[in-house]
Amino acid sequence: MDFHETSACTNLNIKESFTRLTELVLQAHRKELDGVRTRASKELALAELKENESKPEGPVNSSKTCWC
Repeated sequence: MDFHETSACTNLNIKESFTRLTELVLQAHRKELDGVRTRASKELALAELKENESKPEGPVNSSKTCWC
């Protein structure tokens, strides 16, 4: 936790403390987004793997009828 001594009366460290607070919020947001991206990419990879496992290997024999 950061501590900034500020004074609204003399305008001491007001801008600096808000700037630092904004930086900390953005860093936390970036970490959260990186975690979401990592989890999403892992879930997509697992879904693709499951989809590939469920597909039969080799050509599929299917008779199609033309209704022309």
